[in-house]
This record gives sequence, structure tokens and C-alpha cells, in this order.
Amino acid sequence: MKSITLFILLVFASTFTFAQESETVKKPATAISSKSEPATGLKKAEKAPTQQTVDTPAKAKDPYLERGEKIKSITKSGEIPASFPKFEDGMSAEGYKQIVFQWLRDNKDLIKEEAYEKLEPKLNK
Repeated sequence: MKSITLFILLVFASTFTFAQESETVKKPATAISSKSEPATGLKKAEKAPTQQTVDTPAKAKDPYLERGEKIKSITKSGEIPASFPKFEDGMSAEGYKQIVFQWLRDNKDLIKEEAYEKLEPKLNK
């Protein structure tokens, strides 16, 4: 009888110990995840999409979206052509990009040959 009681107590104690260990392992994991949440309260899966993935209007600080030097470097004259499209308020960055790609296709003669060859895969998408 003593051995059965001792066995039951041993099983109970090991079960109780195991339950406490699994609980303590879970607590730090939730504490860490709550500390790592951004101040906005969004979870990792709920993070706000970046501008690259959303077709939203961009701010027009520069009529060429801060790519003026890049445009100058790919043109034969080293200047931005007057016909090059400018970014307008309310236009999305992706929409502007498509307009620029169309301009590049239509004005291939104004672009340096080696620069056009690098851009060509993007233009043909």
C-alpha cells in the first residue's frame, strides 16, 4: 500500500513540476513578444505596407522624385530634356514610373546606349 501511495505521489509531483516548467517557458516568450511590438500597436502580420507595395500618392519635393542626377547621367547631353515627364501632385510613384518608362521607350535616341541597355529589361515588363 505504501508503494502505491508513493508511486501516486511521485507521478503527481512529476506532473506538477512539468506543468510549472512549461508555464514558465511560455511566460518569457509572451513577455518578449509584447515588448517587441511596435509603438503603433501593430503586430508583425499587421504592419503597414511600404510605399513600394502600395500605389499611393508620393510627395513632390522634386519634379523628378530626387532622380535628377540619375536622369542627367543617362542622357547623351548630360541635361534633363525639356520633354522629360515631371512628377505632379496627386500622382502615385508607381504611375510616374510607368510614365517615365514610356518616355524612355519613345525617346531612346536621347539616352546613352549603354544606359538604355541596362534599363531595357525593366522597360519591357
